[in-house]
Amino acid sequence: MSEINWVASVSRLIAMTAKDFPGVGAVVKQARALVPPSKREVAKWEAHVLCCIARRCNSPGALFLEIGTSNGYSAALIALSAPDAKLITLEPEQFAFPYAKEHLSSLPNVRVVNERSWDFLDIYKGPQLDFVFVDGTHKQVMRDFPWWNRLKIGGLILFHDYNPERAILRPCPHVWAAVNLLSGYMHPPEIMARNPGSRVAMAGFRRQAGEVWHGVDL
Repeated sequence: MSEINWVASVSRLIAMTAKDFPGVGAVVKQARALVPPSKREVAKWEAHVLCCIARRCNSPGALFLEIGTSNGYSAALIALSAPDAKLITLEPEQFAFPYAKEHLSSLPNVRVVNERSWDFLDIYKGPQLDFVFVDGTHKQVMRDFPWWNRLKIGGLILFHDYNPERAILRPCPHVWAAVNLLSGYMHPPEIMARNPGSRVAMAGFRRQAGEVWHGVDL
């Protein structure tokens, strides 16, 4: 059963998020004040959706993971929307890591780690996760899938750039194919936010009891 199924124009999507999370506009402005604009960041409507989803996962002691920090904008959105949670955000690129760390330094619930997701998984000894946001290397998104097994039952994994090859903006056939594979292997996504004009979307899955990722090749 769908938890979120927002398919609309950009303005309508933003209006939907404001109804779901009345403080979302203020959070987006606060994140923008911390992190300067970059071409490598979520779009405005995606920022609003991400805030709403992070807020739904917020609870005392919750642990979040972001794969792909870039400049830190999405991490700031998540951390500000879920102040009771702790966020680990992974940025493997040496040139981006110090900027992300600087931009996020004022947020006490964020830890920036200079690791690729699969390398960090090898050394991760922490508890099961409440929320994972996947926005790393698109061509290697399948290597992020083993984090599914580190989700709590009921925990959420959200994929950015669930965009087909025919998408007008940011076509991401690797993410499109991988998410479709996960949907067939596990179950259809409970979270879908999509702008049909650009064919850009975000898709999310809650882990259900008994679901284990064993690894499948495209």
